[in-house]
Amino acid sequence: LSERLVFVAPVNEIDKVFLCRIDGRDLQRLTRVPGEQQEPHFAEALQRFFFVRTIDRRQQIFSVDIEGDDLRSHT
Repeated sequence: LSERLVFVAPVNEIDKVFLCRIDGRDLQRLTRVPGEQQEPHFAEALQRFFFVRTIDRRQQIFSVDIEGDDLRSHT
């Protein structure tokens, strides 16, 4: 993962989290959950991506594993 970028980009005007190589190859959407997703961070020790997800105008912290699976709520 040291050679990957995690970033936010709009999909149908809703921010989603993406992952790709630094040269732009292997673009993949990291999450498939509804709602806005922002502020992605990778926790190396936990091997998880954490992000803020807006649900009903409330921001909540979620995480997924490095494959984008195992969605967990932390709030």
